[in-house]
Amino acid sequence: MISTYQKEHLETLIAVRCYLESFRHQLPDTIKEELVHYETFRQSVDQFLEVNFKDTCTSICFTKNKSLCCSKEGIVAFFSDMAINALNSSTSQLDALETVLKKSNADVKCVYLEKDGCMWAVRPLVCALFLCEAAEKAILEPNGNLEKQWHGFRRQQRQFNWPDREVLFDLLEKKFRQFGVNVPLMYFHNSPGLLNIKRRAGLE
Repeated sequence: MISTYQKEHLETLIAVRCYLESFRHQLPDTIKEELVHYETFRQSVDQFLEVNFKDTCTSICFTKNKSLCCSKEGIVAFFSDMAINALNSSTSQLDALETVLKKSNADVKCVYLEKDGCMWAVRPLVCALFLCEAAEKAILEPNGNLEKQWHGFRRQQRQFNWPDREVLFDLLEKKFRQFGVNVPLMYFHNSPGLLNIKRRAGLE
């Protein structure tokens, strides 16, 4: 039997795939521009992690299961994480995600984590911006320049997912909702906390 977490992700993935082609052809220029900015941001983050953290994170998190990030089934993924990943994935990659979400996950690791790493082409933003305490102490604390860069990335992510103004993650949800899509991972329209931020900013 699959978990509630898997059911919610599967429902979201199927909805994204169903409307993906229509969505591609109806993207407003504002969203296209924001997607380019987001992809550039993610490339910078991934390069930073690859250069500075790959060996440490592989040892601590992936191999030894010491990190809370990869040793739990659930990750905090937004609807827009799923949509952006789908836009950057092949049919076979999305098929593989559907397959793993339909299987019972008896492992202690994240359902999306395989022997070669994460199955997502563009990992959820929460995953990309997560460092466990051990990794931070080993890499960031001894190097002020790296620590400054990392905190800069953490601030920059708010340009895409903190709805005190129009941000990409909210805009993507709105676009799919125009197609009639309403799934659990649409936190920007379902989360009381995020809705409150939008109301205070005059967006609701």
